[in-house]
Amino acid sequence: MCRRDRTATPALGGALHVTGTLVYSGGLVSGNRAYRGGGVYVNGGQATLTGVDIFTNTAINHGGGLYSKGALTVSATAVISNAATTSARAGGVYLDGGTAQFSDSAIGENTASSVGGGIYALNSAVLTLTRAAIYSNTASSGGGGLCLEAGTGLGVTSTFFLYTSPS
Repeated sequence: MCRRDRTATPALGGALHVTGTLVYSGGLVSGNRAYRGGGVYVNGGQATLTGVDIFTNTAINHGGGLYSKGALTVSATAVISNAATTSARAGGVYLDGGTAQFSDSAIGENTASSVGGGIYALNSAVLTLTRAAIYSNTASSGGGGLCLEAGTGLGVTSTFFLYTSPS
């Protein structure tokens, strides 16, 4: 599946809006735009992404590449060069509660106009990073690579945080 260059601006999920279960392998989500979840929006459902490239998507509000309010399992996936633009959080990945597991994946070169250039998590979200690379993300107000609100959980194994910037 390849979803590219969508020019409309839907409210949630520029390319994919998941409310049930999604298993997506070996694809590209690029050049999309939405209010939240420029590339992918998981709305209380369950998404498994394997070998998916999520590039150059834009959210006007939060989650340039990916916005999740459900259960998310990500492996061998790249979330690169996405943006959250208007007083927005999470250029790469926005986690609004739920669980998210990233393994053998890269989150890099994403930008947020507020906080959490790479990843932003809140509402008791539980995030696990295993053999991940979080690099060269920027946020104008802090948390260039990762920003966690109080009450969120984090587990990190063999993960690199490189060249992140709060501005």
